[in-house]
Formats: sequence, C-alpha cells, structure tokens
Amino acid sequence: MESKPQLHIFNPEHDLALAAGRVHFNAPAAAVKLRDALCFLPAFWADNGDWVLVDDVCWAEEKAAPFSQWLADVRWVTPAILSKLLKEGAVGNIIPNPWGWDVTVRDELRKMRVPEEVLPDDDCLEKIRQLSGRIHTYGALRVMNTDLTGVIGEVLPVNHVEEIKEKLSLWRKIVMKAPWSSSGRGVMFVDGSLSDSLISWAQHVIDRQGYLMVEKFLDKQQDFAMEFYASENGMTEYVGLSLFDTRNAAYAGNVIAPEEDKMKTLQHLLPKLLLEDVKTWLCRYLSSILAGNYVGPLGVDMMVVRGPEGGLLNPCVEINLRRTMGHLAVSLSRHNDLAGCRFVIDGFKFSILGR
Repeated sequence: MESKPQLHIFNPEHDLALAAGRVHFNAPAAAVKLRDALCFLPAFWADNGDWVLVDDVCWAEEKAAPFSQWLADVRWVTPAILSKLLKEGAVGNIIPNPWGWDVTVRDELRKMRVPEEVLPDDDCLEKIRQLSGRIHTYGALRVMNTDLTGVIGEVLPVNHVEEIKEKLSLWRKIVMKAPWSSSGRGVMFVDGSLSDSLISWAQHVIDRQGYLMVEKFLDKQQDFAMEFYASENGMTEYVGLSLFDTRNAAYAGNVIAPEEDKMKTLQHLLPKLLLEDVKTWLCRYLSSILAGNYVGPLGVDMMVVRGPEGGLLNPCVEINLRRTMGHLAVSLSRHNDLAGCRFVIDGFKFSILGR
C-alpha cells in the first residue's frame, strides 16, 4: 500500500495562537515574517516525498538552496496548489504535521480542503491547549522535587497581584511568566520591587489568561532541553538532548552534535546519573498525562543552576507541547559533516555556523 505523504507546516505563531485561544487570530507582523523567512525548515526533518506548505514556491526554493545537501526531497506546495490537488482528487489523504496544533492552523487546513477525518477535533485541540499551559511546569516540578535528589526550582501559579508581591518579598528576585506565550514574549524579570507598569502587565495577563506563573529567579549557567515524542500507543519516548542559547529569554540557536558529545558537555556540570534519572522520570510522567491526549514531538526546557558546591538542575523550566528547535538540532545531528557546528536564528535569518 502506498504511504501517504506528510504535510509539514512551520507555524511559529503557534504559542501566540494558543494564548489567543480563538480561530480568528491575527498573528503579529514579526511572527508572520518569521514564518515566511523560515518556511523551508520542515525539509530538515521531513522524509523524502513529504510536502511542505509555503506561501511562495520560488521563495522557499531560494531560501532552502544553501542547505540543500541536508534537506529531504520534498514537494513545496502553496495553499492554492494544495487546495486544487485535493479538490481534484489527485492525492489521497495527506497527514498534516504542523509545528504545533491549534485551532488557527486547523482552520487554515480546512480552507485548503484537507479532509476533516485527518484533523483534530475541538476536544482534542482544547486538551492540547490546556496541556500546553505553563501550569503543568508547576505540577511536574513539584513532584520532581519530591521524587528526585539534586534538583531545584520553585514556581507557583497565582491569581492576584498581592500573591506576586508576597513571593517577591520572600525570593527578592522573580520571573513572571504568562501561561501561554512565545519565545521570550510574556516573560518579565523582577528584582526587588514591582513597578506600576509591571503590576499593570501582570494584572492584564491574569485577566486575559486566568493566572500567572511566578518563578524564583535562579543563577543560570547553561540552558538545555530533553526532547521527546509522544506515540499513539500512549508511551512517551526520549529523542535526544538539546543544548541551546537564549538572548533576553528569547531562543537564539542550538549546538549540532552527537548525543554522546552533548552528554559529555553536561557531565562537566551535572552527574550523568541525575540526567538519566530525570529522563526516565519524565518519560513516565509525560506518558501518564499525554496518553490519549497528544501524539507528536515535544520538549522539556531545563537549566543548570550555579550552586555553592557546583551545578544544580532545574529539570522543568518549561514543557513545549509541539516541535522545537531542539528537535531540529537532533535531526541535523544525523549528518556527520555537521558535528561540532551550531545553527543560529538571528532576526529572521537561519544560518549554520562552523563549516
């Protein structure tokens, strides 16, 4: 039987669409520009014969050309081309595979005549939205602090500004995070006191999204993540490590390296046994909350924290229930000629450095 092609979609506005929580969501200009500039990225993780949705085929080919030796042999399709092919019955059912699932991207696909039976229903999308909220960081971290030795991190969901002031008085430095936000947006650092503008921002988030996350500020030494895949059988499986950089809380780039090299880097900062314990714990925990609710890639952001006697681990800074740049890094690490390189996203430009 002929396999069905996957239809890959790079929709980096996904987290913002989750925050909006509605079909008719207009992404900000910067998100639209990023989607356009990096539309070719799915060809790095696609299989030969898959399709990648783009607004302009010639533009996508031009952007992809410098990286062609590492890209799958994909077919670039615009919304108009896809709609025409599906209307004429030129292809069987395709399998949509966006960066992340939300009601906005599903509505886009409906308009392109993608069959309803291969799209998630309202109940499924609402579960994904709820599971994508940062409150699940609190749930995971609370249990991990009990179950595991050598981990650190305190975070709390709050519903009132007074609760934020109480935690700031206790912790002195905090990080406020909106439940749903995108790559540095919706994250505020507070040192000592809450200004009127920060109080206004916090109240606005609580009013719009229902709650706010308050996290104890920690002295970060290294960002990294563990990448996973939630399977249809209900089991969540480990995929690989991701070593990445941030600038002002926004994602900046990733190391491309074999798993053993990334592990060696982290072993200079943390015990290998601790990393293995966290990986095993997360596979079990994620399986328990995602089974029957989500199938697809996801990542858990972590960080090494400077401690009085060496590195400590915050094992759950954030759970990203979507594909991540860490998954892209794992895909690129399969190419031996890229070992030791890194990719960066500078503004709206994607580059591979070190070659």
